[in-house]
Amino acid sequence: SIVLLNGHQPVGVSVSGIMIETAQVMTKVFDSCMGHVDAQHAYHYHLPPVCLFSQLGIPTPANTSYWLDEQPNRYATYWNATADPSPIVGYALDGFPI
Repeated sequence: SIVLLNGHQPVGVSVSGIMIETAQVMTKVFDSCMGHVDAQHAYHYHLPPVCLFSQLGIPTPANTSYWLDEQPNRYATYWNATADPSPIVGYALDGFPI
């Protein structure tokens, strides 16, 4: 895996240019867009970026605190499973669209 400064593990980059990192080790402090800054003041995402999704017309959960659910295997239940396919929201480090 690729490791950047201070243990960052990027998996991709959003179409807005913001790094997407793994969710293996993360804080539980996020802004309303589901991003936050690290000790070096670099803004990044660990979770689906709901503000970017809204800008792209992608439905987002009514309950934006879904990520606080103690059972991560339930996260998907908060998302609309009947939505149309989304536009590209970013690119994985291997170049595949997200």
